Amino acid sequence: MKRNRAVYEQRFHVRHTEIAIGYPEGSVSIACGNLSKSCMQKLMNELVYDGYSATGSVQEDTIYLHEPDPMMCLPDSLKEMIQAKMESMNYEVKFLS
Repeated sequence: MKRNRAVYEQRFHVRHTEIAIGYPEGSVSIACGNLSKSCMQKLMNELVYDGYSATGSVQEDTIYLHEPDPMMCLPDSLKEMIQAKMESMNYEVKFLS
């Protein structure tokens, strides 16, 4: 029974991350602190799949969205989408911008 409780607590442990969104020319950059590359890849895939951009890439601690949709990538809507996706992965997000 102890093992099951430990697994349950580990599975639902909330992690924390800090995210800063930038808008370099022709793209959107999402700098992520304390996220694994697989989590960043998953977030990037979700953003591309949902139509926020045509393509994307992950480099070190930053996600780049290339050819972003200007209406969908407004700061508030992008933050809302990232917040929802990260909460589904048990992350609490603090936006730095």
